[in-house]
Amino acid sequence: MSLTDLTALAQDICSIYYDFYDDYNVQIKIGENSEMEIFKAHSVILRARSLYFRESFSNNWVEREQDGSFTLTNNFDRDNRYIYTGTCDLKDCDTIIKLLIAADELAIDGLVKHIQNYIITNETALLLENLVKIFQISSKHEAFAELREVCGQQISRNPDLLLKSSDIAWVEKNSLLTFIKRDDINTDEINIWNSVVKWGMGQEPKLDEDIKNWTSDDFKELKNRVHDFFPYIRFFIISGRLYYEYIRPFKSILPKRLKEKLKKFYYFGSTDPPCEELPSRVLRYDPGSILIESTHLSLISSWIDHRDYNSKLDIIPYEFKLLIRGSRDGMKIQEFHDRCDNKKATLIVIKVADTGDIIGGYNPLPWASTHKWISTTESFIFSLGIDGKGIDGKGIGNSILSRVTNPDEAIFDGNSTSPNFGFGYDLWWFGGRGYRKDYEKSILLNSSFKTQDYEVFEVIKK
Repeated sequence: MSLTDLTALAQDICSIYYDFYDDYNVQIKIGENSEMEIFKAHSVILRARSLYFRESFSNNWVEREQDGSFTLTNNFDRDNRYIYTGTCDLKDCDTIIKLLIAADELAIDGLVKHIQNYIITNETALLLENLVKIFQISSKHEAFAELREVCGQQISRNPDLLLKSSDIAWVEKNSLLTFIKRDDINTDEINIWNSVVKWGMGQEPKLDEDIKNWTSDDFKELKNRVHDFFPYIRFFIISGRLYYEYIRPFKSILPKRLKEKLKKFYYFGSTDPPCEELPSRVLRYDPGSILIESTHLSLISSWIDHRDYNSKLDIIPYEFKLLIRGSRDGMKIQEFHDRCDNKKATLIVIKVADTGDIIGGYNPLPWASTHKWISTTESFIFSLGIDGKGIDGKGIGNSILSRVTNPDEAIFDGNSTSPNFGFGYDLWWFGGRGYRKDYEKSILLNSSFKTQDYEVFEVIKK
């Protein structure tokens, strides 16, 4: 039998920080001259807690004094209790950022992870107030990937925080480039172009805001500053009018091949970008769903409109208004009818228990609890695959669309007394069963299933 008492062990190690017995063998100098402070430490503790210190001592990067001790000059934050006690004070944004950077430099991975989780989970207000600053810092440190992604998501939803900031010229190039590479920036592409030009003009030495005063050298200078951004700007989704007004004045800075492609594109009035170009950014239309995303709604919109789905163009010409979510509002049939009857067209999205498949159906007509068959040629059912990733996880374009083949039995508009209603005999989600009869294809692996959760959206033409 063995006994484990990690709490007592941790308390004993913490006591070393507060008592500092005479056996310390490291001095850490922080600051310079009269501002210098000296902290005592133990090499064995530093080695155990920090990869940086472990390598410093192991590879003899630190010279040993005559008495056998070490003296280090380091920029680690003055409040270095975390190494000994696992605790630290996170007072304000500057303190948090300083400690986070120091933890990364000293390769204290546990502290890096702890601070990131703390900011994301507990300091939402602080994060939003200092969003651009934290994004810049996190873009410079590979270890801050989680924090960088959260900042990127927030700025993507409200890109004006960055793109229209009066201080955009102060944003470091790599930070801005990291953001421009994102596929989910919720703004018109011309705003991204204008912001890149504004950033380039604001670098030192600054360029005249009126390009009528520019020389050929000024255009060459701007090109040198911003050419790395060109591959990530979706030029071909910018309208001809906006191209003429905002991009054409700077055409001399564009690569020759790109200029020729743009000239051909606008001359022939093409609507789809060349296949080798980046697709449109996926503007994150958020209907409040926990089952599907903006890209799914773009796909479903194409099915409603009977048009080919173009993954490069995120077209959502409908508002999807969430009426009910089973896990939030109740899984009873009556709750569905109370919230969803007498609405316009509806989209039902279902997550199947055990398999995780996302299936559903589109009803172009109102549910009304008539307990009768409703005829329509426009309904369809579908499967988006496991977790909405398409069949066999090959992408949402590889999903199953099954249109109605028997319009007279397209929809059974049941009432609250029976779970057997839905899309023909092919999908009765409250009854948890269905088999191919009135629609083109089967969307179910088995004739019976259990609904883990479901959502219903009213579909409204914008």
